[in-house]
Parts: sequence; C-alpha cells; structure tokens
Amino acid sequence: MRWQGLIKKDGPTWTPTNVRPAPFPHSGHPDMLMTREGVAIHIATTGIHYTADAGESWHELAVPAPGYYPRAEQGDDGTIYIFYHEGGDDPYGKVDQHIGMDRFRLEVP
Repeated sequence: MRWQGLIKKDGPTWTPTNVRPAPFPHSGHPDMLMTREGVAIHIATTGIHYTADAGESWHELAVPAPGYYPRAEQGDDGTIYIFYHEGGDDPYGKVDQHIGMDRFRLEVP
C-alpha cells in the first residue's frame, strides 16, 4: 500500500499532516512531479495519475505507463519529460534493455 500526506512548515522543520492511504498499488520506485500549473503527477510503472486538489482525488492520465525507475522533469515550455529504464532490475547489458523517454503536455482549463 502507498501512503500520501502533506507537509507543513513548522519553524525550522516540516511536519507531516493528513497522512492516509493513497490509491496506488505498489510499483517499485515511483516519482512525483509538482507542475507549474499546480497539478501534482504521480508517475509509476502502474500508471500516471494526477491531482489538482492536494490529493483529495486522483485521476489517471490516458498515457502509457513508463518503465522502471521513472524520473520526471518539466521543461521551460511546459512539456513534461519522463525518463525510465526498460528491463527492471536486470543487470545492464541484456539485449532487451534501454533508457526510454516519454513526453506530453498538460492542458489545464
């Protein structure tokens, strides 16, 4: 089970708040990206989901799930890039492995 929560600045430290189960299955090592549009994106091998209301509701994006160990960045033009490893925990050097990249843009009304 995945957990989600918010953190709140409390003097020189941060305090977790509103900690509760998240709607995502276990998927290895997911990534989170907070976009300039104010949308948080959860990127995992089980799918890509987003929230625009601080995790109260999550919605799946209609894009393919990335490979293993995804890492997301948002470019200056708003494009979201996701880099990942295809091949799981296999040692590098097998013929069915590669580093992949997907990209998309958000359209927020």
